[in-house]
Amino acid sequence: MKTKNKISKNYQKLEIFVLAIFSLSFVFFAYSKVLADDCPVSEGGNYTLSSSCTIPSGGSMNIVDGDLTVDSGVTLTISDNARLTITPGHSIYVKGTISLSTSGAKIVKKKNDIILNSASGSDCSDKCPSGYSCVSIGQDSYGTDNYYWVSTDCSGGSCEYKNGDCSTVMTDQCGPGTDGGYDDNYCCDIEVYWTRCLCIEN
Repeated sequence: MKTKNKISKNYQKLEIFVLAIFSLSFVFFAYSKVLADDCPVSEGGNYTLSSSCTIPSGGSMNIVDGDLTVDSGVTLTISDNARLTITPGHSIYVKGTISLSTSGAKIVKKKNDIILNSASGSDCSDKCPSGYSCVSIGQDSYGTDNYYWVSTDCSGGSCEYKNGDCSTVMTDQCGPGTDGGYDDNYCCDIEVYWTRCLCIEN
């Protein structure tokens, strides 16, 4: 009887131990997931990284026309063959940590160009000038928020924006004509579809 009770107690201890390990593993992997979130692809102006993130393998993070600050307690991880780009004349301030892979990871200064792409029949990858590549698009001034404008009503000029990327073709979706002093293929005073292309020097 004592042996049976002893085995039962040992089994209960083992069960508690396994549950504890499982719980710790869950917390560890949940915490790792928070730390491993991908960094934003592009940011315009001064930008403070306030939570840890990773530039994934082969990816990029681009800070244009501003300084990058890595906040205290924050880790910026730059993976294999990934690139952190900042435009000339600006700086990186590290209060936390930058973890740089030894396999092709880079921190570089590159020029940028912001191109307005309005009803061109081309995507931003085609619109970027020679020697530059599109890294993001946007209806914001820097081309970083991954949206483009469309018109839902050509005659009334009402607008909405949709999610897109460097391969989204900007077409002229309205026919010729005028409405309220503007051509019908205009929306928010700019030709539709339209976006801004953020182009970074190769």
